[in-house]
Amino acid sequence: MVNNASAAIIRQMIISLFEWVDVDKQSIEIQESGFEFSHVQDALLILSDITCCLDEQKCNALDLSKVDKPFALDLIESVLVNHGQVIRCHREFCSIIQDRICPYLIDNLKASSEGKGVEFAKTCRHWRIIQLLITDFNDLFPDEVEIFLAFGIRILRDSSSTWECAM
Repeated sequence: MVNNASAAIIRQMIISLFEWVDVDKQSIEIQESGFEFSHVQDALLILSDITCCLDEQKCNALDLSKVDKPFALDLIESVLVNHGQVIRCHREFCSIIQDRICPYLIDNLKASSEGKGVEFAKTCRHWRIIQLLITDFNDLFPDEVEIFLAFGIRILRDSSSTWECAM
């Protein structure tokens, strides 16, 4: 029960942060201390930290070391579903997706196509994110989409697992 509440709080914090990001222009406020505060920069740090959870690397902004991969994948999916316009308006988000998330997904697809380490729950999450990238962001990531489609065809052709083909 505590884990579910914690996960819900983390999810809501991330969603709220991305909602603060102004799509038309970078939202910069001057705090009383005189330091600049950028919601875009915070959202970039958080997305970067979520991808660190996938790669089991040390996070930079938050201590998300205890966050498991399925939850991190859910957070990424949530950002893609709810804040696609933010990603389109700020190339920095595209860079994180292209440099960190897509390679992670491709590595997992490669392992899946070779029959190594296939887990139903993670594979479902991988394919949900891949579906979003193919349908909503194919213009931003054409090379990665081509790789995803090639792996999908390969898995359909070679897989002996019914559930994998159903994905």
